[in-house]
Amino acid sequence: MKISEILTPAKQKLKTSGIATPFLDAELLLASALGKKREFVIGRPEYEVANHDREVFEVLIKRRASFEPVAKIIGIKEFWGQDFIVSRATLDPRPDSESLIEAALELFPDKNSAFKILDLGTGSGCLLLTILKEYPNSQGIGVDIAQDTLNIAILNSQKIGLAKRSNFILNDWTDGMEGKFDLIISNPPYIKKSDIEKLAPEVSIYEPRLALDGGHDGLEFYRKLAPEMMGLLNKEGYAIFEFGKEQHLEIKEIFENAGMNFISFKNDLSDEPRCIIVGANSAF
Repeated sequence: MKISEILTPAKQKLKTSGIATPFLDAELLLASALGKKREFVIGRPEYEVANHDREVFEVLIKRRASFEPVAKIIGIKEFWGQDFIVSRATLDPRPDSESLIEAALELFPDKNSAFKILDLGTGSGCLLLTILKEYPNSQGIGVDIAQDTLNIAILNSQKIGLAKRSNFILNDWTDGMEGKFDLIISNPPYIKKSDIEKLAPEVSIYEPRLALDGGHDGLEFYRKLAPEMMGLLNKEGYAIFEFGKEQHLEIKEIFENAGMNFISFKNDLSDEPRCIIVGANSAF
């Protein structure tokens, strides 16, 4: 069968199932089944698909129709122009998290800067590794509480060629950590426990609960981590934390109560506050 003949019913199946982007998803999944790029699928409608590849594609479509995210199905998610390996143990990188990268670039405009980074709750490692790629003289540590998650981050560091400048350790946030860092970054869990089941099934079913559950009000880990920042940041250091919608004022208060100096918020693609930047230098 030709690509055009296979895609049409697959797109319809996803649309009928309530998938928000049926055309895009079907094209990405067929590209994965063929071992090709999406551009190939779009540009070669007359290409004859082997029976084996068609059968693989049909299985992938069935999984997507059950709301399993495309990234979880194909094991890859793009972030900041780089493909990252993901799994059921990692939160899928999201475009809004790129605001954290932008904030770091604004704080350290000199790409030759040599600084130490700590990434708390590193997940796939996408935030730490993206910043390390932007700053070739820097080094970083990624911390996570789940070994399965760390294994993915390590794979990504090897895939991108950053294994020598990154170290991933199993730890419960900052417990027992020593040393000073120039930049601390984190995208901690910030969903209210009671709201998780209300999220889209792609998130509530297929994303790791540990990466979502921020306690009764979504702010549990900000309260835990904010008091640790002064002891881990260099005098001129910064911390950048991502957060959820309409949490910015409460999180600002949490960091200020912990003795940190509020510098600014960084907005996301929707022009909503997405990250907070705080400093350890009392001159601010």
